[in-house]
Amino acid sequence: GFIQVESQVGRGTRFRVYLPALPAAEAAAAATPGRDLPHGHGEWVLVVDDEQTVRDITARILERHGYQVLTANEGTAAIGLYAQRQVDIQVVLTDMMMPVMDGAATIRVLRGMNPQVTIIAASGAASKVKLTEVADLSVQAHLRKPFTSQKLLVTLEQVLRGEQVHWQPGV
Repeated sequence: GFIQVESQVGRGTRFRVYLPALPAAEAAAAATPGRDLPHGHGEWVLVVDDEQTVRDITARILERHGYQVLTANEGTAAIGLYAQRQVDIQVVLTDMMMPVMDGAATIRVLRGMNPQVTIIAASGAASKVKLTEVADLSVQAHLRKPFTSQKLLVTLEQVLRGEQVHWQPGV
C-alpha cells in the first residue's frame, strides 16, 4: 500500500491510506473463525528482529500456539543467546535486514557454532539479489514479510518436521 498526503496552508492536511485488498477467497479464509493452526509442543524458537513490534507480535503468536520463545534485537545479541541456550533452541527465525549484524552474517556465525542449526530467514526485501543470498545460506525456509500467523506457524511446523520448505527467489 501507500499513503498520499495533501497539505494546504490554512486548510489543513489530508492523509489518504491505500491498502491492498485481499482476493475474496483469501478474505473469507482470514475471516473464518476456528481454523486450525499448527501448534507446537514447547519447542524453543529464537526470534531475531530489529523491529520491536515485529519481535513482540511474532513471540506472542508463537507462545499462544505452544512454543517457547527467546528474542534478540540484532545478530550479536542472538549469537550470545544461542551460545547460552544452544541445547534448547530448535529453530532460529531471523530477519535478514538488521543494523550492526545483518541476518546473513548472523547465519554464518550460527552455522560456525553449529552446522546443523535450523534457520528460517525472514525478509521484506524483494530484491532478487537479496533473495538469492538467502537461498545461498542454505536456510530451511524463507518467510516473506509481512507474513501471516498461518504462514509462520505452517512454515515452522514443516521445518520442525525436517521438511525443506521450497521457495523461489523473486516470487
